Amino acid sequence: MSLFKAREWWSTACGTDETFDIGCMLVACIGPEKQKDQRIVVGSHEGFIRVYQPNYDARGDGDDAGAENGFRPDDLLLEVQLEHPALQLMAGKLAHSSTDTCLAVLMPFQVTVFTISMAAGAVEHGTHYALNPVYSHRLKRSAFNMFSGFFGGSKNKELFSIQSLDGTLSFYEQENYSFSRFLPGYLIPGPILYVQKTDSVVTGTSSWTVEAYKYSSLAQGSDPNEKSSGDIGSGKRVYPDWTYNVGEVTLDIQQVTLPSGDVRLAVLAEHSLLILKEAGQPVLFKRLDYHPACLTTFVNDAGRLTTLVASHTSVGHVYEGGTLRWAAQLPFIPVCVGRLRLRQLSGLLALLSAGGQLVVAYLGTTPSLFVAPPVQTAGALDYEALDEELATLTAVIQRSQKQDETGLAAADANREDVQLVVQIHPVLDPCSLPTEVDQQVPCASIRALITPLAPVQSVVLSFDVVSPLVVVKPSAGIESLTTTTDIEAVVYLAQPHAVPSLELETVLSYLTSSGAPRVLRAVTRLPLALVARPADPVKDADHRVTVCTTRPSVNLAQLFSDLKLDAGMSSAAGIEYYTGCTVTILASKTSQRYRLQSDDFHALWLVTEELTRRIGAMYGETADEPICSFVSSLPLQDVFSEVDAHLMWRQRREQQLQQLEQRASQFRAIQRRLLTKYKDMTPSPLTNMDQLLEETYRRLMAQADSLSEEDRRLERSAAQLSCALRLLALLARLSQTLTPEEADLLTAALCWRRVPSQEQGWHETADCAAGYLHRALQQQTGRVAVSGAPLAMPDDTTKLKRHLALLLEKVLKAGARIGDSVNRTDAPADEPVADKDERPPSVHPISQMFTQRLGSARPRSGTRRPVSGASSSQRLHAPATGPPVPSGRGPPPTVAVEPPTPQLDRSRPTSADSVDAESRGATAPEPLVPGTQPETAAEQRDKADGAGGDVQHLHLHGLTGAGIEVPRDNLLDEPEEDFW
Repeated sequence: MSLFKAREWWSTACGTDETFDIGCMLVACIGPEKQKDQRIVVGSHEGFIRVYQPNYDARGDGDDAGAENGFRPDDLLLEVQLEHPALQLMAGKLAHSSTDTCLAVLMPFQVTVFTISMAAGAVEHGTHYALNPVYSHRLKRSAFNMFSGFFGGSKNKELFSIQSLDGTLSFYEQENYSFSRFLPGYLIPGPILYVQKTDSVVTGTSSWTVEAYKYSSLAQGSDPNEKSSGDIGSGKRVYPDWTYNVGEVTLDIQQVTLPSGDVRLAVLAEHSLLILKEAGQPVLFKRLDYHPACLTTFVNDAGRLTTLVASHTSVGHVYEGGTLRWAAQLPFIPVCVGRLRLRQLSGLLALLSAGGQLVVAYLGTTPSLFVAPPVQTAGALDYEALDEELATLTAVIQRSQKQDETGLAAADANREDVQLVVQIHPVLDPCSLPTEVDQQVPCASIRALITPLAPVQSVVLSFDVVSPLVVVKPSAGIESLTTTTDIEAVVYLAQPHAVPSLELETVLSYLTSSGAPRVLRAVTRLPLALVARPADPVKDADHRVTVCTTRPSVNLAQLFSDLKLDAGMSSAAGIEYYTGCTVTILASKTSQRYRLQSDDFHALWLVTEELTRRIGAMYGETADEPICSFVSSLPLQDVFSEVDAHLMWRQRREQQLQQLEQRASQFRAIQRRLLTKYKDMTPSPLTNMDQLLEETYRRLMAQADSLSEEDRRLERSAAQLSCALRLLALLARLSQTLTPEEADLLTAALCWRRVPSQEQGWHETADCAAGYLHRALQQQTGRVAVSGAPLAMPDDTTKLKRHLALLLEKVLKAGARIGDSVNRTDAPADEPVADKDERPPSVHPISQMFTQRLGSARPRSGTRRPVSGASSSQRLHAPATGPPVPSGRGPPPTVAVEPPTPQLDRSRPTSADSVDAESRGATAPEPLVPGTQPETAAEQRDKADGAGGDVQHLHLHGLTGAGIEVPRDNLLDEPEEDFW
């Protein structure tokens, strides 16, 4: 890394998404004006020709002049798009009908010579330029590069030649074609130029040599391998005048004339810089310890040869002869570099990157224009104020001396050097990027504004989203940041999977001026319209979630205004994901409840989160006064179904991977056998080993395709599992007064963001986390021990389900605080312990919830048995009884609970085990009414040995279901007319 940097004087971007190469920039005095200022001509592979005249008027100096040194609209004199890509630009007296310097543009099968004309306007900005074609030549061969000069000693006529990809040199006398010649021993083209002093053509060959050919020998010679034709001359064979062996691939060749009249050739190779005389004798050889990109050579004011070499590490090296005089950090890796002269300013560097970034810079340091103000001596000094200031500063110094290094480091870490602002465009555009979704999906534009408060280095910005969302250009790097920079990206739905999260995480890492690393993180929420669209509501669904609020019901069309719902969807709205799942939201007409239902359980997560978040934002929800709540039983059975399905796909992928390893081992064994037969001196029959190899290879590729398909299925299952777990954590948070810290701990233990890892999965990590939290909630004092056993994929999910069920039961009990249990070090001996049975009247043990709700799907037919003596509306609005509710939450909606009506699931096969399980599950439990706290056997065992004996009961009745299905929302059994 260089200690010095090239100071940027002027910069601009040449188009958007255009590419440039070594011959795409030209610095020359071109145009109709008789002026000494040089102009920059840039041509892209997309066919754009641009002429720039950097304006040096009103340019500031110093670090505060960055705003004035930028590009201005009048700096671009001309912009024209040609029909073909521009390979190389060249300037010279190439037209006999014009005395102005012309511009030659080389295209793949054409070369055109232009002149630049100017039409003056009434005001300064009215002047405009035009590119006028003079003549053009169609090429029979694909062109590579070209060069010009006064060939054959011509005095008033500048000629040019074109080198083709097949090694043909085609010479033109301006508007007229002259002849063509093949170079001997040609393989691939290289850099080429014309030396007027020796009247020879110098080129770099594929043999890693530099060769020179006299123009006279090229004009009179021929290639013996080619027959005479109309475009290839006939004569004696062409031989090089001299040859120099470089030993490396030649990247570029340039020439410069010294004040003495001698010509020097600067040859840039892959790892060396070589200076030759015009006759081929070496003058200087410099071994480079970096990979060069391009060079430019000139004679300095002292009359010495100076060479600037730009490297692939973005460093410019200035050599005077063979001595390194200066090294400066460049803003990027240039593909072209030139020396620019603008009247009083000489020695400017024009740099062009492969992406079209054009910068005019200079070497050295920026002089400071700061002048110290004169000392103010007028007036009497206020000695009392000075004494107070001295005492204040002395106290500050004493306090700073008492701080340790940790405090100073923490204070320095809290100082922000960069401000990061992430913006998402509110209008979504149609996505034209490749996606696996069958329907047309939108895309969202992201813009990150980075404002440095102090100079920073090595800035890296990264955008991260959860699959199946994908960010185009997810990261960007800036070597040095001194001004405000904006970085744009695009995010869209790439795969037809469930979307676990709409959060966009932006991470900015950088190095401060002192070299300390810093990281900034910003989380932004993407719009729901990126993954969903409005749809018709569906009346019947298999899965339901009911959310209660303490505020009146709102208009759904206004709540989801970004989705542009119909005006009639005020109380019933449908939201359809682009993956095909549909979620229906129903607002109760008589109560403050919202019902969300869908045929896919994982689809409820994103809409439920959006609903609760938007209602909370509308009414100003706080941690002390929550608005949304959930009073029904947690849908553990649906979550456990996703857990089982994900484990099944993991096991299937493991089997596919083992089969792939077996196929690969067999394939390698057959290869070794065949290699042994081929190496045998005595030929032996292959005994169909070649056919066996081919068949094994075919099966190996088929197995690899099967593994890829299993990966896609596993990713789809992981997305559904993540949605189900996030929904479970959300409902658990709404069911209990959890602090934000405790909700984050529970989410971190249950939820999961899948990473591409083949060693650890969600089942083993969640089992470890749930077991640790459960032990922390059970243990009253001391630090909780952490198991050091290695994690491995389990054979079944029985243990994991047991740990999750016990953890949630502990969490939903009053007084079981996750944060206090996890962060506990050692509790005093006389510290009071909360009673295990102390819980609010609306919170019930999960073991009882399992016995009330054993099925995983709500049957679409069947009857509900109401409680005798009470109507549905009376049950919904029954007054709460029992002990007072803790402050901070408010009284939750209380309802009477009726025992569920068991129904036998006829879809399962009849067996002794299933019939026995059904007979056990057919007995309905006793009704559980809020305000009463029955002491069950499960709770007694929980008090005795930590609920260890309740495992079998939970597994039989709460986890398997035993083929019995019951209505889903038995705690919210209200008429359908309240929602429809």
